[in-house]
Amino acid sequence: MAITQCRECGDKVSTEAATCPHCGTPETTRQSEEVLDQELEDWVYERISRGWATPRVLDNLLARKIPRAIAVRYISAAADRLEATGKDRPYVPPPYTPRRKAAKGTPSTQAWSCVGCLVLILGTVLILTMFVMSSNSGSAGGGSEDRDRGNMAYFRCQDNVKARLRSPSTADFPFLDFQVTRRGTSAYVVTSYVDAQNAFGATIRSNFVCTIEYQSGDDADPRSWNLIDLTMVER
Repeated sequence: MAITQCRECGDKVSTEAATCPHCGTPETTRQSEEVLDQELEDWVYERISRGWATPRVLDNLLARKIPRAIAVRYISAAADRLEATGKDRPYVPPPYTPRRKAAKGTPSTQAWSCVGCLVLILGTVLILTMFVMSSNSGSAGGGSEDRDRGNMAYFRCQDNVKARLRSPSTADFPFLDFQVTRRGTSAYVVTSYVDAQNAFGATIRSNFVCTIEYQSGDDADPRSWNLIDLTMVER
């Protein structure tokens, strides 16, 4: 078995192959090609002269199971004849379909990538917001320990607010919408609101101002805190 070069596309092809594996050109004798070329060339020339577009002629030839490279050669020969009569040379399609590069990603994977970026951005914004709110709570000059104790004062005030509600189990406190101000060395004033059901089952929002004092021990222990004042007003 020998390797030769295809006369149409120029790629390597075996001499024993019936057709070129790249462009589909059949390995026929020159005499049979001339007879086939003349018949098809006359047909193609007639159609193009009548105004058929060359892609339409190509589709017609391909529908007859003629290899693309051979069909393009007929169109090119007919175009040469037409140009020789003084008319404009028509467009001649390429002898083979160009290979397309593989896409880097499908639309679905690109969409999930965008969603992942959006989630990351929103998470970063939420963390920064919580940090700023925590920094603003407590006294102006307090450190991280004071800020943490200010947040704990908010939780201890929630316990005292629940004790005054009709339905403590329905109490809903805001996650970030609260303010803690330090007074003196160990007292904190907490301002916020709570949503809870009243005696008739309706959800009512009540604003509250709670003044609570840290005494000693574990600040997570409710017994380490002393309630000084609690004012609640329904909206």
